[in-house]
Amino acid sequence: MKKGHIVFILDSAHGHINPTLALAALLVQRGYRVTYPVKEYFARRVLAAGAEALIYSPMENKLKLFQEIEKDWENVVQLFDEQNALWREERNDTLAQLEGLYRTGNPDLIIYDEATYLAGREFASKWGIQAIRSVPEAIDPPAPEAHGTSCERHQSLVFSPRFLVRNADSWDARFHFVGPLFGPRKFFAPWRATTPRERTILVSATTGLLPQVDYFRLVIQAFKGSDFYVILSVGDHVSPEHLGTLPGNFVINTGSSHLDMLEDVSLFIGQGGSGSAIEALYCGVPVMLIPPTPIHEAFSVRIAELGLGICIVKHEVSADIVRKTADLLLNNLEIRTRVAQVKMTMRSDDGATRAIALIEEMCRKELLPG
Repeated sequence: MKKGHIVFILDSAHGHINPTLALAALLVQRGYRVTYPVKEYFARRVLAAGAEALIYSPMENKLKLFQEIEKDWENVVQLFDEQNALWREERNDTLAQLEGLYRTGNPDLIIYDEATYLAGREFASKWGIQAIRSVPEAIDPPAPEAHGTSCERHQSLVFSPRFLVRNADSWDARFHFVGPLFGPRKFFAPWRATTPRERTILVSATTGLLPQVDYFRLVIQAFKGSDFYVILSVGDHVSPEHLGTLPGNFVINTGSSHLDMLEDVSLFIGQGGSGSAIEALYCGVPVMLIPPTPIHEAFSVRIAELGLGICIVKHEVSADIVRKTADLLLNNLEIRTRVAQVKMTMRSDDGATRAIALIEEMCRKELLPG
């Protein structure tokens, strides 16, 4: 007998959905019905976790916002304000689709994230459903002036590792640091290493801005003809033809899991998307981050502050600097030691148990009026 119905209303993006899949699988094992409204691309991942995929068509205005940010870095806060026209448009469209997907029966609990909270929060409020906020990435404490909003009154599952968060002890009891949760990823292709780990680099772009062809070309320029082996993880968003003829020390990955691949590399290069960088640290691999926007830069700078890698800011990046930074990271004993320490910290944490406890507590509660 199913215990209840839990819905994950998340941005249809890797960094938002992937952190929750292991948790969803555990909930299914415990007898809950778990559903995800997702675009078709993510259906297979959801199904592999034992959950149900309910297909909808997100407007994906976040990509438009990132494009605006690249033109207007100074006003990033205003661009992500909930009154932004793009957010309002997507909220209304998503909310209408959610009401259609769940017209035969409301769930018992909604878990939503900041990229969809305008729709997820309103759906929960309108239908009197308990809600928990999913926070895939956190660095700084929430602004005090935000504490009075209905969104901020909700309990939050924070999927960032606690050591990454500034002044974590100052965050109040609403925030539950469960850290990254990983489980089997049956939807990925098998991976088999063919090069020595000591000189192998895995390169990935932030999925929110794919295809990022220029970024991959920069990396090719940096390492062509070198003694590094470089894996360009382009997924199915970049056609290999767009990258031209690859040097002999490069290979393309389109379908294998980074968690499998990172066991066989010595360096990860990314753009500051938290998901892949945290996976690298979980596998004991230092990171080089080349952030394309202020959002990605904030995370990348924090990684550098903690001595877990190096951030190359946008106006300083070049192929020569990327190559020299790779050599520096591979030979920096202090950074590699810190990365090994946080690997042990993450692997010894049982965040899944805390997450399940909060969800089951919320499922037992009755939502009070108002």
